[in-house]
Amino acid sequence: MEPFFGTSGRVLESKLNKERQYDGMSFMFTTSKLAIPEAVTAYFDKDVVEKCFQSLKGVVRLRPVRHWLYNRVEAHVFVCYLSCLLLSILKMKVAALGVSCQAALRELDGLYKIYLKDPKSGFKVGRLVALTRSQEKILRAVDKRLVKACSE
Repeated sequence: MEPFFGTSGRVLESKLNKERQYDGMSFMFTTSKLAIPEAVTAYFDKDVVEKCFQSLKGVVRLRPVRHWLYNRVEAHVFVCYLSCLLLSILKMKVAALGVSCQAALRELDGLYKIYLKDPKSGFKVGRLVALTRSQEKILRAVDKRLVKACSE
């Protein structure tokens, strides 16, 4: 801030005027394949952070964790960030279905796989319970290979 004040402590208008030429300008960079209007909308979406915290508290069921050691705090923040990232990706993938990411997760919550192992012969087999139509649609929207993997 010092360059903007004179020796008498008064604001130097000439310095302020020079910097004002950049007022209101911003620059965005993204590696996504979003169109420019979509990227700008996503950037300026004011409640994204609130929605992330809401999702973390609701869908992910993440509760306050009190850590004081640096590496544990860092790990906790990473888990929170990763959860937000995965929810965002899921939201994009299921948007075409008209399903929210929360609804998709609730629908997929009933999926489970049964594993059987014969201790004598060592034979192992795993089978996924039958998919409902909505579960199959969600898995196809996320990645078509998931449906194939579930049927194996």
